[in-house]
Amino acid sequence: MANTSNYGRTMPERYPNQLGAGTPRSGVAETVKDKAEGIASAIAEKAEDAWDATKHGVEQAASCIASTAENAWDDVNSFMRRYPMATLGIGFGLGLALGLALSNVPRAMQGGQYGRY
Repeated sequence: MANTSNYGRTMPERYPNQLGAGTPRSGVAETVKDKAEGIASAIAEKAEDAWDATKHGVEQAASCIASTAENAWDDVNSFMRRYPMATLGIGFGLGLALGLALSNVPRAMQGGQYGRY
C-alpha cells in the first residue's frame, strides 16, 4: 500500500526553510533578475536600432527605384514624342507578335499541330 502521509503536499510545504514559493528573494536571485533585465533591455535596444537602420535602407531603395522609374518613363515619353512613326511601328510589331503567340495557345492545349510530340 502507498504511503499517504505526504499526499497532496508540495515542495515548499514540505521544506518551508528553503527557497521556494512564499519566501522572499535572496540577494543572488535579485542580482540575477537585474542582470537578466539589463541584458533584455540591451537586446531590445539593439533590435530597435537594427529595425531603424533597415527601415531607413528600404526607404532609400524605394526612393531610388521610384526615381529611376520616373526617369525611364520620361525618356520613353520623350522618345514617343520625337519619333511618333517609330513608336507606331513598334506598337504594331509588338501587337502582331503577341497576337501570333496567343493564337497558338489554344491549338497547343487541344493537342493541335504544336502540342504533339
